[in-house]
Amino acid sequence: MSPLRLAHFYPWQGIPDEFVKYPLQAFAEHGTQYLTFSDPQCLRMLERPGYAEWFFDQAGTYSLKIKDAHGLCFRHYDLDTDDRELREKSIRDHIEVIKRLSTLGVQTYTVHIGAALYVYSPFLDLPQLRKNALHTLEKILPVAEKCGMKIALENAFEPPNAPDEIIWYIEQFKSSSLLCCFDSGHANYMKKQGKDMSKFNSYHLATTWRGNICLEEDALGKLAPYIVTCHLHDNSGYNDDHALPGKGTTDWKDTIRRLKKCPNIQSLQDETSVLRDRLTVQEMCEIFAQIVKF
Repeated sequence: MSPLRLAHFYPWQGIPDEFVKYPLQAFAEHGTQYLTFSDPQCLRMLERPGYAEWFFDQAGTYSLKIKDAHGLCFRHYDLDTDDRELREKSIRDHIEVIKRLSTLGVQTYTVHIGAALYVYSPFLDLPQLRKNALHTLEKILPVAEKCGMKIALENAFEPPNAPDEIIWYIEQFKSSSLLCCFDSGHANYMKKQGKDMSKFNSYHLATTWRGNICLEEDALGKLAPYIVTCHLHDNSGYNDDHALPGKGTTDWKDTIRRLKKCPNIQSLQDETSVLRDRLTVQEMCEIFAQIVKF
């Protein structure tokens, strides 16, 4: 297997165009080869003609490549969004972004199945959410297949995004273009071993899981055959902190070694919280350069 590419997220949406070159230069100077195209950037490319092409050109100036994207997401763009008119717009936008990014060389497009309608009004149950998400996938998956794009379903903490749900969707289609984005932070959050249930936020116990929380023995092992990319970040095991590796309780040596053995994996992505933790590009690059050696 060829070496896995390591891509970095960055809050590009908060940087004026004339200053984008500075973090790009810093990434290049600290050994980065790949960046992730983020979900705010996907929104921007819909609103601003030529934005994606401009950003890829700017990155290329510093020999930086973009092969992974976090697709459109959250309430309006979750796969299982309920409102028919809203879902049809969501489908059109996903298709446009997939087509345009594929022409720029992007290979993976991570999406959320979505939990908003499960934890907030109208509090839909899984059968209805599955029906909604299947409709969305039936429309966007053929486009991804034609474009050579891998749609990657991201595991999260809520029932609609749990590992078993991810696998269920993949098995419905059995397409080489529908796989999984393994999120290490969400998996650590859901890890059963050593958890003190009293430390979980009461919201998650009562609302997210409706009083019956189901933790995972081994989310990585369960999802391993389907993983094409991953989002890497750390946490305490009780919050979705998006911290740098080493700032939480994730066993990074075990995680990286097992990810490298996944049969379909193409990339590792650093999804740490840059702004909140005031991280420098150098810090991100150095920490991730260390852990990917495991």
